Amino acid sequence: MLLRYAQHLVEGHGITWNVGERPVEGATDFLFLVVLAGWIKGSHLSPIVAGRVMLAAMHVASVAWLYVASRRLFGAHVALAAGLALYLATGPGLLHASNDFSPPFYGLAALMAWSVACAALVSGPTRRRALLFALLALVVGLIRPDGVLLAFFMTAALVYSLRGASRQLVLATVAVFVALGGAYFLWRFHYFGYLLPNPFYKKGGGHLHPESLRLSISAIFKMLLPALPLFLLGLVAPHARRRTVFALIPIVSFGVVWVLLTPENNVDMRFQYVVMPLGLLSVPLVLDGLKEQARAMGWRVVPGQRWTLAMAALVACTLPMDVAWWRALYPADPAGSGNYDIARGMASFAGRHDTIVLTEAGVIPYFSGWRTIDAWGLNDAVIVHDPRGLTGEYLAQNHPAVIMFFLAPN
Repeated sequence: MLLRYAQHLVEGHGITWNVGERPVEGATDFLFLVVLAGWIKGSHLSPIVAGRVMLAAMHVASVAWLYVASRRLFGAHVALAAGLALYLATGPGLLHASNDFSPPFYGLAALMAWSVACAALVSGPTRRRALLFALLALVVGLIRPDGVLLAFFMTAALVYSLRGASRQLVLATVAVFVALGGAYFLWRFHYFGYLLPNPFYKKGGGHLHPESLRLSISAIFKMLLPALPLFLLGLVAPHARRRTVFALIPIVSFGVVWVLLTPENNVDMRFQYVVMPLGLLSVPLVLDGLKEQARAMGWRVVPGQRWTLAMAALVACTLPMDVAWWRALYPADPAGSGNYDIARGMASFAGRHDTIVLTEAGVIPYFSGWRTIDAWGLNDAVIVHDPRGLTGEYLAQNHPAVIMFFLAPN
């Protein structure tokens, strides 16, 4: 879906689903879409290859950033930093780097913003950190609309931990979002005609969706399972509690907000993936608090060789555990959906400029090249804003040659 928009943008047609028609935003990853289109045009690679190369680079960058940030911000032992990076490297980011979704790009931006927030917590807020956090938080919000909420939750965590010392950070963030973010939202309203992407109108509906909340919490639980006992200990230990709450505010809050949307298209936990690097970077922060708690209780924290060997053993065990864990989460699907074969067969008729109406608006529209009406409404402003949805009048107006609906087997 997103590659179709990117290809049209590269070709000079704007952000549009069908060439020659009005702009519409069915893909919710605005900044990723723009950067991807620029990369496709500059690299002269095909959209699929360009997207996968870019996302793989973002995933590698996230892994490297997590390792370096753990070491520099918290002085984490090399074995601990390597273990965290290895866990991130072998997780869902690998899948998202090959399926052309934006999580590696989104996750890297959020990780950078959270690193600045952690630096402000550990070393104190400065004017430079305030401005840098504000700009990175805006980038997170420009990548996906829910990134605005994530930026708010990260700011709330800073307010909770720094109290009055967070004033400079909050003012900088508000100023950047009002000035630059406000200009962007005015532009997008002028360009698309609506403030939010189509999927938010389609999947929200002004109702709460308990099943979506359950799936969101489950996804975060799966991704951060090895760190959960540590967070629980941090909540119990007085010397670690403030740091643990600081770490959990954006993670838990972001998981809860998905109760506002239905869970469709949450492929491989991609909507919640962004909190995984945040949670992993928070592990050394919570560990520092637990070390302080141990010292306060008179326990001896061993800093030398035994600690090094223990962490090295942990890293040695991480990779096989990682592989088994993620393979259990993502069972193979050798059968596939068959949509690619359908699309390739339809591509030979693309020159006739026929229209297809379908619910599977991903692989088939991209590879077939047909003019497409998304029957579900994610990529069609008329359908999504009509209380009746797809109507007979709208079908008659568009004269589809093919109508295709997917029915899930019982």
